[in-house]
Amino acid sequence: MRTLRPLVALILACAPLGAWACSPTGYPGTGQTMLSDFDTGAFLIRFHDDGCTASFWGVSGDAIGNNNTVEYAYTPMGKGIHKLTWVAFNPEKVVLANVVHVQNWNTCMGYTSFSRPDMTFVHWQGPQIRNWDSTSNSGACPGTAMSPPNGGDLAG
Repeated sequence: MRTLRPLVALILACAPLGAWACSPTGYPGTGQTMLSDFDTGAFLIRFHDDGCTASFWGVSGDAIGNNNTVEYAYTPMGKGIHKLTWVAFNPEKVVLANVVHVQNWNTCMGYTSFSRPDMTFVHWQGPQIRNWDSTSNSGACPGTAMSPPNGGDLAG
């Protein structure tokens, strides 16, 4: 057994971070696509079926070109209120931002706070539509009037 310890330590040290599967978080939005429309721009967020990764694309305003896939942690905050946190990296795996994203499914609002590289914080809020189908608004969020960005073209 003692001879295996150095081998296991070497394997763990050499394995790329992406080689290990993430653990499903229990987030009830798994498998859904959402549109968050903040004052400065809108993001399309796809929560993958694995229950722990999401991809987002900036689809309007200052958000255009801000695309990433992240591994998130989920914390239930109350009935219909969900907190997601993640670290956004650039392609060289340098941290771009630490993100806290709170979804209030009762009011169809999203609240996001993130750190900039200089350690200042930015706070955004705006309507968030769940199960967004890229062509229409959600019946689950009456009162929201977001048009599909880019004429419904998710590729941007």
